Amino acid sequence: MSCGEIISAVVMAGAFAEKGYKTRGLTGGNAGIITDDNYGNAGVKNVEAEKVLNVLEQGLIPIVTGFQGMTEEGDYTTLGRGGSDVTGALLGKALNAEYVEIYTDVDGIMTADPKIVPNAMTIDRIDFVEAFQMACQGAKVIHPRAVEYALEDNIPLIVKNTFSDAPGTVITNLVEY
Repeated sequence: MSCGEIISAVVMAGAFAEKGYKTRGLTGGNAGIITDDNYGNAGVKNVEAEKVLNVLEQGLIPIVTGFQGMTEEGDYTTLGRGGSDVTGALLGKALNAEYVEIYTDVDGIMTADPKIVPNAMTIDRIDFVEAFQMACQGAKVIHPRAVEYALEDNIPLIVKNTFSDAPGTVITNLVEY
């Protein structure tokens, strides 16, 4: 199930190499994401940040596959639908990031599904609780566990469109941001 993520990481590494950048592709497990053995929807036990930090210290850009982790026994697991969002939030938390950007096919969190409501508007800012509730109620733009992990350390999430320069939606504790 996670082969596509590995292929995407290899393709991305190749594209970076063509531009002169040095990279290292990492599976979720290679990046230190340790999970339980619930293979279709694994729970995260720990993130060993030093694995990504070691790559950075070598002057390499880590390209981490989303959606996957590894059990303590070394078996691949997947994090479920939206697991790439979860991977980003987990690594942002483990690496003490200032913020995490999540890229998707819409300009951010919208007031309605733009495929159904053509004049839906992008929400500029939303707090963690509202974003979590929207995600739990079926908004597919971000995974609720990604919001939950970011909330734990108050790391803003910015949901942006891969295909545009739109500023996106900032998810944070609105009082502090």
